[in-house]
Amino acid sequence: MARPRSSLYVYFKLAAPDTALFHRLTAMQAELAWQTGADARLLHRRDDALTWMEVYEGITDTDAFARALDAALLRHGIDPAAPARHLEWFVPFDAPPVP
Repeated sequence: MARPRSSLYVYFKLAAPDTALFHRLTAMQAELAWQTGADARLLHRRDDALTWMEVYEGITDTDAFARALDAALLRHGIDPAAPARHLEWFVPFDAPPVP
């Protein structure tokens, strides 16, 4: 049985606007998309431009993707702990939830 395609959401809050981080993240996401086939996007909250979210979708091997993400963070000079990054994995429902 095939594993469901997972989505990873990484969100964090900046203390101030950070153009350099924006460019490092978008370059890293382009590399990860090419390397892993995941769809990658960088978003910010509509009402708070300092709260950012990285979105990675279509991931079939979550362990391999997590390793690729960790390595890419280092290559692009992004500290995985600063700002505090919160990672959340999601998968689609196989069936509607039962009450």
